[in-house]
Amino acid sequence: MGEVALDAVVVRSQLQADCEIEGESVVMSLEREEFYALNTTASEIWRLTEEPTTVAAIVDDLLSRYRVDAVTCVREVCELIDRMSRCGILDADPPRHDDPHDDPPT
Repeated sequence: MGEVALDAVVVRSQLQADCEIEGESVVMSLEREEFYALNTTASEIWRLTEEPTTVAAIVDDLLSRYRVDAVTCVREVCELIDRMSRCGILDADPPRHDDPHDDPPT
């Protein structure tokens, strides 16, 4: 997928099943038939992606609750979302910009 933008919209894939065990999430990619055990921070990000949200909103949420500098938080959230996307458990779509020049001529 490459680098994830802060304004990318992310949401859990429909091709996954998940459960929570002792505060941490376990996710199965139905497409790959692989399980992923998420640590506490990754589980928190997982909970935030139950509904579509932006990467920036996830970063803002984490920055408000944890003692971490913004640069580190952005880098680590983007890397994790990229990995989750490549594993098929998270969908990360580039932002949609309404550009009148993209409309076909009438």
